[in-house]
Amino acid sequence: MSEIYIGENGNWYISGEDTGKPSRGQDGLSAYQIAVSCGYKGNMFEWLNDLKGDSAYKLAVKF
Repeated sequence: MSEIYIGENGNWYISGEDTGKPSRGQDGLSAYQIAVSCGYKGNMFEWLNDLKGDSAYKLAVKF
């Protein structure tokens, strides 16, 4: 079985060989920034309050 790990250089290693693939991607937009880019008009605190509600599990169980 292959051993998979992240090396000191930040790349993925498989069975001791550097894949040349970084384990981290570039930083992206926050969920709030995406909401704003999709038309959300409130500030970040309003957006956080709008997130309150039933969990995804509770919603799925209802159906």
